[in-house]
Amino acid sequence: MKKLLLLATLLLSSAAQADVYFCTSLQYAESLLKRTITISDEEFNSEYYEREAYSRVVDTDKGISTPNYNSYKGKCTQDERFVICQNKDELFDSFDRLVINKEKRTYTEIHQDYNYAVGYSISGTCVKA
Repeated sequence: MKKLLLLATLLLSSAAQADVYFCTSLQYAESLLKRTITISDEEFNSEYYEREAYSRVVDTDKGISTPNYNSYKGKCTQDERFVICQNKDELFDSFDRLVINKEKRTYTEIHQDYNYAVGYSISGTCVKA
């Protein structure tokens, strides 16, 4: 009986653990009212752009964060193919959605700011921790 109880406890604790992904940005595009900004993979290696600022840490229990900041936002769901995280910020009237393709280990993120008519997208690759 004790062995069965121990086995059940171990199975439940392992099933409840979050998946963590480290996602590196490779492309960035931002659309403003009067101009568009793009950053390519090669430009991330220059002195003008810090790739880490556009990369993400995804914890399926906590949400999305920028590397080296332990400030997570949003909620994540997942199935066998995708991790989908979303965040709606009522204060700033903005919306974020990040999707990881588990098989391809790629991700895309979109951000929409309704007040300033700004939107950006990021794409890149992810590694599961």
